[in-house]
Amino acid sequence: MSKIKSTIYWTILAIIVLGYTFFFTSKFLFHEEKSLLYTDLQTEQLLSNEVSLTLQKWIYSPNERAMMVMFSAKNDSLQNLDLNWSTAERHNNTMLNLETEIIYPFENIVVVNIAGVPEDFEEVSLSLQLDSEDVANPVVQFYTNKNSVEVVEKIGTYTDIDYRIEYLNIQKSDKEKAVKELSDENQTLLADNETYRKAMESMIENQKFETIAEIEETDSKIKAYQQQIDSNENIINKNRYKISALQSEIADIETAIRKLREREEK
Repeated sequence: MSKIKSTIYWTILAIIVLGYTFFFTSKFLFHEEKSLLYTDLQTEQLLSNEVSLTLQKWIYSPNERAMMVMFSAKNDSLQNLDLNWSTAERHNNTMLNLETEIIYPFENIVVVNIAGVPEDFEEVSLSLQLDSEDVANPVVQFYTNKNSVEVVEKIGTYTDIDYRIEYLNIQKSDKEKAVKELSDENQTLLADNETYRKAMESMIENQKFETIAEIEETDSKIKAYQQQIDSNENIINKNRYKISALQSEIADIETAIRKLREREEK
């Protein structure tokens, strides 16, 4: 009996020790997963009061140990700006600077090609600062990590036209997504309006059996339904206008892509 108690005692003690060990070491084992930074695509950051960059694409090829990052600027010729770039990756709580190549395929697009990315990388940061004597501009940082970056088999070699087409395809995809979201919203609003109309018809039909006070209350509900229908119709019409404009922009992008491909074939 004493031997059994002793065994139970040491078993419980071992469980407690293992529990405390896991508790105190788990933050070192798992904190990096929780703290990995990531910048969403289409994030815009200001380099100065007049210049901003928007993250368009960030892909990673493990086979090539390379990354390609694309930014765009609104109405700015990036080629005329003095930008200071630096890239670093983190793994096992150590930082390592990475080799970068900066390409300006078009005046409002800049591409950063990153080489030598370790297979066990955890996080990559891309920092840049607009060098200007006029103002003290902030250091802007964009991030990706092993769990969130888009993985591709091969990045390959891009021509300037390839970069332009890639950028236009991103814009096209974003606009198509916006069209779908607006169309889905309209479908929901149309369904809601149909529900409201049926409810109003039922209320009007039942009014013949109501008292004067009840009729007044029902009229108030019908009026509220009609106001909601009118509001929804207004949103639907605005969405239809936006969809039409977006579809026109998509058609223009498709034309631009076709012309670029024709130019590349010549």
